[in-house]
Amino acid sequence: MKVLHARMYIFWLFLFCTIRCIEYEPLREKELQRCLRNPAVVAFLDTIAYSEGTFNQNGYRTCFTGVLFSNFVDHPRMRHAKRSFCSDAAGRYQFLSSTWDYISKKMGLKNFQPRNQDRAALQLIYERSALDDLKKGRFPLVLKKTASVWASFPDAPYGQPTQRYADLATFYKKRLHHYNTIFVERGGAQ
Repeated sequence: MKVLHARMYIFWLFLFCTIRCIEYEPLREKELQRCLRNPAVVAFLDTIAYSEGTFNQNGYRTCFTGVLFSNFVDHPRMRHAKRSFCSDAAGRYQFLSSTWDYISKKMGLKNFQPRNQDRAALQLIYERSALDDLKKGRFPLVLKKTASVWASFPDAPYGQPTQRYADLATFYKKRLHHYNTIFVERGGAQ
């Protein structure tokens, strides 16, 4: 047990130093819009939601454990417990309040609206140096680079249940095909 705690401490220290040493600028609105028109990017956002259990009509207003919150004024900051896990994760991408506070301040996001949740997720992908890989369709690499952000991803270091890589890859491919079809019908993808 002590070894596990020591490893987690080292991981968090490494993560903290990495994040603090590399300061990423917020993505510009033009780049955010371009991303949201890219089938690979949108399919990956759906894959995050699928992995986190929020790929449904209420995903943007879902707290950890599936409890729904009622407004998008701010992150709901409600802690919920399930089995031995307790979290205030909320929204389609299950942001912790501390993550939301960091990213919303950095990006100037004024509320927890779905549009802002999408933007914050893209910023987190960007800050893991995974956005360019995502645009180029490098799904396995993007999943690995963002495992420290989304606890449900394979190889996430948090000790809670994770999704299987094969299941996420299959889901991503289906969503990618779906968006490729939609974007082609609308006149092309970015």
